[in-house]
Amino acid sequence: MNGIPGQDRHYGVEVSGWNSAENFFVEKTSLEWTPDGLKSVRLKTDLRAGTIVFLRLLQHGLASNQFPIAYQTKELSSREHDGRARVWLEQMHPREPREPFVLQELSSAR
Repeated sequence: MNGIPGQDRHYGVEVSGWNSAENFFVEKTSLEWTPDGLKSVRLKTDLRAGTIVFLRLLQHGLASNQFPIAYQTKELSSREHDGRARVWLEQMHPREPREPFVLQELSSAR
């Protein structure tokens, strides 16, 4: 992890989800977080833009206590010389709770 202000930060993470062949995968990599808030990982796994993946922070002694966080893939680069592609991510947030759907309301609207 790099804590120097104004520079990219790197965090060990475990990325999981379903790849472009719809197979579940788990891959360990580094999350790169730029000072302007852009987040990316480099993966061997083939993904599509818009795929939802889960990142779990890997810290010595705390790995089992870390909960995965949902991200959506925004953009993917072509494969680099080491066979990995850079994947830019955007954190997903819970939706606002909706009013419960009541069948009686639907019936009375007709």
